[in-house]
Amino acid sequence: LDAIADDQVALSQGVVRDVDANVVQLTSAASTGPGVSTWLFTPQAQNVGAGFVATFSFRVVDEAPIEGLAFVATRRPDGLDDIPTSTGSGLGYRFMTHTVAVAIDMCADRGDGDACEDQEIRLHYPDSPDGSNADMAGTKRVYDGVQRSLRYSNEVHTVSIEYLQRPDWIEVYLDDSLYLRKTGFDLEEVLGGRNAYIGLMSATGDVPATLEILNFTLETIEVEPSQTDAGTLTPDAETLDVVGDGEDAAGFTIQTRDLCGNVVQNGGYADYMKAWYVPVRTLDSVLDLNETRRVLEDSVDNETEWILYPDERVEATIVDNEDGSYTALLSSSDVDVYALYACFGPDCAYNWTSMEAMESSSFYSHVDFAVRVNALTPSPTRSPVDFVASANDDSNVLLYSAVGGGVAGFFLMLSMVLLF
Repeated sequence: LDAIADDQVALSQGVVRDVDANVVQLTSAASTGPGVSTWLFTPQAQNVGAGFVATFSFRVVDEAPIEGLAFVATRRPDGLDDIPTSTGSGLGYRFMTHTVAVAIDMCADRGDGDACEDQEIRLHYPDSPDGSNADMAGTKRVYDGVQRSLRYSNEVHTVSIEYLQRPDWIEVYLDDSLYLRKTGFDLEEVLGGRNAYIGLMSATGDVPATLEILNFTLETIEVEPSQTDAGTLTPDAETLDVVGDGEDAAGFTIQTRDLCGNVVQNGGYADYMKAWYVPVRTLDSVLDLNETRRVLEDSVDNETEWILYPDERVEATIVDNEDGSYTALLSSSDVDVYALYACFGPDCAYNWTSMEAMESSSFYSHVDFAVRVNALTPSPTRSPVDFVASANDDSNVLLYSAVGGGVAGFFLMLSMVLLF
């Protein structure tokens, strides 16, 4: 992760970018106020359920009473919105749910009211995902004291956190020395899922200190195209129907997995998904001898031969469902039946003459009769109808006319009498 690049990291208020020095000040004596918590996180949740290695370097550049910092993995329902404030020894993470924290506490004995002489590395996580780390003692699972000073030295210190789901352990290294190890630790069980935002948090007390992050890298067990689950995108899938209005859409979905075969629960690989809808027509349709055609191997029935027209293929719209699955959609105004050819991988492609895969390290699958685009059904139009008054209407009109005529005649006769 490049902590200077906007698209690589999300920063809270109080965090300062030093572009010239290419560092991020997680807390700053000059710019961060007292009694606040600060954070730096990946802008999207990462697939960390199967394992990860996170490494970062930091240094303290002044002699203010530094609180420390924490490595944090969280999948709280609100994501990075409205993170609760936890100042001082809370190091920012204390009231967060669905969260695991590795605290590098530079003042571990503050609870006794003594001077900050001891330091500690601790692993914190709640008993259930919806719990928080509010009870600091109850969520402290493993801890070890740091015998040498990490404060005020202006030295660069490097922390590495390594996790594997199988075997299930987490280890924390400080400057290449193993300080903490926890076995029987299942991150997915603790967080309530396999994906999480990964980052660093800190907090200030009465007098802020400057804490610089020099680098921050994260390696995960990424999606493995060859392990992709075909989902609904199989050759014998049921044909879907859409209306040929260019807006109605239907499609098929795949599910990605990592190298260990675990389901990937985060998105971000839409560029790997490629799919095309290829028209399929019966042999008795009008043929253009200049087009590339191929007989469909699996016919709808034994009496009809179907032909693929790859030259008329339509590129699918790929939807990242943000849960590790991807859908290839088709919407069209051309009435036709379409097969679907799809692949998942950074370099996947088809040879449209032979309809064969171009390379073997990606996922490939197809649906013989995927989508049927149907003609629009004309809506009935209202024909003009001449108004014909009913018998009652006619009687009323005549009655009103008769009454009106009688009254007018009476007034006319009265006027003539008055004149004479």
